[in-house]
Amino acid sequence: ILANLRLVKGDRVLTLAMAGAVYFWFLGALFGEPTILVYCKDLLGLDDTQVSMIRACLAVGIGVGSALAGYLSGKKIEYGLVPLGSLGLAMCAALLSIPNLSTVQVGVLLGLLGVSGGFFMVPLNALIQHRPDPKDKGSVIATESWLTSVGILAASGAFWLLKTQLGLAPTSIFLVGALATLVATIMA
Repeated sequence: ILANLRLVKGDRVLTLAMAGAVYFWFLGALFGEPTILVYCKDLLGLDDTQVSMIRACLAVGIGVGSALAGYLSGKKIEYGLVPLGSLGLAMCAALLSIPNLSTVQVGVLLGLLGVSGGFFMVPLNALIQHRPDPKDKGSVIATESWLTSVGILAASGAFWLLKTQLGLAPTSIFLVGALATLVATIMA
C-alpha cells in the first residue's frame, strides 16, 4: 500500500481522485446509515418501512446521478462534474440541516444528494481506472479500495464523536458534513 501511495503521489490528478473517492465513501458512511436512521427515527418519527422508503430515495438518486453523469460525459471523463457534484452534496446536506423538514422534503433532498453523489463519483471512478499505467492499474485500484475501507471505518468514529461525545443532532451532523465538503471543494 505504501509503495502504491508513493506511485500515486506523483500524479496530482490521480491523488485528488483517490482522495475524493475516499471522502465520498466516508461521507456516505457518515450520512447513509447512522445519521439518516437517527434523523428518520428521532426527528421524523418514522417506522422501519418509512425509513426504508427514505433510504430508497437516496439510492434512486445515486442511480439517476450516475446514469446522468455517464450520459453527460459521453466517451470522455468529464472533470467538470466533480465540483458540480461536490457543491450539490454540500448544498443538499446543508438543506438537510434545516429543522422541521417534512418527510417528503427529506426524501427529495436525499434524492438530490444521491444525484450529486453520482455526478461526483462517476468521473472519479473513471479517473482512477484510466490514469494509472496499465501495469499498476490493479494495484492502484486495490489501494483506493483499501483506503475507502479506512474512510468508512473513520466515518463510524466520526459519528461516535459527533453524536455521542459532542451530542450533535442529525441536522447538525449534516451541516458539519456540508461545511467539510465545501471546504474540501474549495481547497481541491
